[in-house]
Formats: sequence, structure tokens, C-alpha cells
Amino acid sequence: MSQDDLAQAFSKLRRLKGSATIAPETIQQMIRMLKPRQFKTRFMVKVGDHLTAIAAEEIDFFFGENKIAWLRHQNGRKYPVDYTLEQLEEMLDPQHFFRLNRQYIASIGVIKDVVTYSNSRLKVTLKDPMNTDDVLISREKVEDFKTWLGR
Repeated sequence: MSQDDLAQAFSKLRRLKGSATIAPETIQQMIRMLKPRQFKTRFMVKVGDHLTAIAAEEIDFFFGENKIAWLRHQNGRKYPVDYTLEQLEEMLDPQHFFRLNRQYIASIGVIKDVVTYSNSRLKVTLKDPMNTDDVLISREKVEDFKTWLGR
């Protein structure tokens, strides 16, 4: 939202409310909308007794397994994370990560191949020799995925 958009929103709000004053909470909410959204750039993972920070750009994908969310590092290792996939989806920069389905959130750099699949879905192959899962994208997400992939 630009400053012009904010000015227009205030103007419209004043017209709708008449001469009444604007609540401070409304002003705060509008100011928050102007600030660029901050995305998580590092994730802390436990390696033995140590904590290690892994940069988001070093992560191939996140996946759910046995009710635990994991990240798969570019080095091939996987680490549990203290978030659900739903929480991660909100934390990650949508320019670089996409929620493929209920089990996977993938980095754009790990998409190896995409083929059309039955029922207007897509089948995605990830650059991971250990991953033999069929990663399917539902037909509801196909257009969003194509847009994301083509940026």
C-alpha cells in the first residue's frame, strides 16, 4: 500500500464517519499496512547439543512427517523445526517459497521438473535423490503455482 492509497483510505474513512475522529487503533493498523512485511531469514535447528542457524536461502524445502515439520538443507541433511507448516508458510518469503501441498513447502531452486497429471493437477519432482514421493499440486493451486514459478 502506497502513501497515496493510505491518504485515500483516510479520506474515505472520514467521509463514512462524518466529522468523527479516527480511532488510534485504526491509524496504527493503517501504518502497519505501509511497512514492508518481514520474513524469517534464519532458522535455529538443534544438531546434537548445539544450536545452529540455517539461512533461508540454504533450505531446499520444508516437509511434514509423523506430525513433525522438517527442513531439508542443501547439504542433504534434514532437521526438525519448532513450527508447523502453516506457521512456516506465513514466515517465509513467497517470492522464494511456495506451499505445494499439505506436506511440502519448497524453494524455487529445488523444483527440478513439473509435469501435468490427472484431474488438472501437476506433479512436481524435487532435486532430492532421497525423495521418491509424488509431490502433487491440487488443481486449485495450479494457477498460483504457475504464476509463482514464472516470476
